[in-house]
Amino acid sequence: TAYEICACLVGSEMCIRDRYGMQLLLEKANVCATDPSKVDPLQLTYSELARVRTDDNGRLAAPLEPLEAPHTYRVTFMTGEYCARVHTAQRCFYPLASVLFNVEPDEHYHIPLLVSPFGYSTYRGN
Repeated sequence: TAYEICACLVGSEMCIRDRYGMQLLLEKANVCATDPSKVDPLQLTYSELARVRTDDNGRLAAPLEPLEAPHTYRVTFMTGEYCARVHTAQRCFYPLASVLFNVEPDEHYHIPLLVSPFGYSTYRGN
């Protein structure tokens, strides 16, 4: 089967990890302000930091370089490519899923993405 259902529960959701890797792009916002909360996210431009693929457990094989904090970042999941391989009978409605997030000093970040051909959801994991 394409999915491995883990015994762990996250809140009221069951963790499902896909055995197919997904490509993602991590970018850093180009901002001059020292407080990211005062920046209009619609006006931001970004610089690419990493382009990686998740492993068979849906995770990165190694942590990314430490992120500058406080700062705003964007991670873009290539959901169209992923859905084409996994959900071959359905065309993916969202070809990309971009998530903007703020990094604070001394914090750990885990950004899961739950995806189907017709939608996606994300949250800050721990």
